Amino acid sequence: MIEMSKTYYLAHPCTTGGKSIEENKTLEKLAFEQLQKHYPGLKVIRPLVLIPEDMGHRDAMLRCFKLLKYCDVAIFAGHWMISTGCRMEFNFCLENGKGIIEFDNLFSEVAV
Repeated sequence: MIEMSKTYYLAHPCTTGGKSIEENKTLEKLAFEQLQKHYPGLKVIRPLVLIPEDMGHRDAMLRCFKLLKYCDVAIFAGHWMISTGCRMEFNFCLENGKGIIEFDNLFSEVAV
């Protein structure tokens, strides 16, 4: 369940899923826009916007984990299950007690 008092992390593939970085960023932006449409003013951290494209995977993931530390819940969107980075973020959430929501189920309020 979405709570306006919480901070959310939008996890989305960047370089995987058979899509280019540009295509994944467009899809991530659409997911963010849907969140804002349904929950105006929701606090969402968007690593695909914050982390430079040319950063190496290891350094990018270290930044992702730092960002995740400041969030209450991670929302997993797109084909996140086939993304190595998203799976690492998912495991980070499990290990650190962060809430997890899958975007496909978001608007029906089904949380994992």
